[in-house]
Amino acid sequence: MKTIPNFGALQMFEAAARHQSFTRASEELFVTQSAVCRQVAGLERDLDVKLFSRVKKRIVLTQQGYEYASRVRQVLERLGRDTRDLVAQGGLSHTVELAAPPTFGAEWLIPRLPAFQRLHRDVTVHLSVRNAPFLFSETHFDAAISFGESMWAGTTGTLLRAEGEIVPVCSPAFAKGARMRSPADVLEQPPRPGT
Repeated sequence: MKTIPNFGALQMFEAAARHQSFTRASEELFVTQSAVCRQVAGLERDLDVKLFSRVKKRIVLTQQGYEYASRVRQVLERLGRDTRDLVAQGGLSHTVELAAPPTFGAEWLIPRLPAFQRLHRDVTVHLSVRNAPFLFSETHFDAAISFGESMWAGTTGTLLRAEGEIVPVCSPAFAKGARMRSPADVLEQPPRPGT
C-alpha cells in the first residue's frame, strides 16, 4: 500500500471494531451495513491484513485488527479534539494530553488550571483520569501524574510532591467504642455492620 487508507474506511473499521458488529457500526455512522462491509473488506485487501475473523454471523477482531483499531481510534480521537479546539478558539493551540489520579486532579490540578491558562493561552490541557501505570505507546497521552516511588519503565519524570505524614482519623462514635492507644490499633478493630 502506497497511500494512507481512505478516511471513511478507517472510521467504519473503528466503529465495527468497537461494536464488534457491522450492523451497529452502520447504525452509528448512518450508512448501510453493506457499505461498512465493503469498506472494511477493501481496507483488508489494501493492507493485505485480515482485521476480522468471521465466525458464523459474528465478527471478531484478529490480534492485528485489535492493535490497529486501538491506534486508529487514538488518531480519530485526537483529530476530533483538535477540530473542537479549532472551532472553539478560532485557531489551533498546542495541546497536552495529561493523565492524573482522580483526587489529585480534582483537588490540586484542576483548581490551578485557570492560572496556567492565563500564562499559556496557546496551550490546551486535556485531562483524563488514570490510576494505574500504562504504556505511552498504547495511549494518546503526552504525560502523566502518578503516585509512586519510582519512574515507569521507559519514561523520565520529576518528583512534584513528597508524601506527607499519614494520619488515621475516625468518627467520635467509632473512637468511643474502640480501644485505640496507637494508630496501629485501627487495624485490629473488627468490621462493623454496614462497613
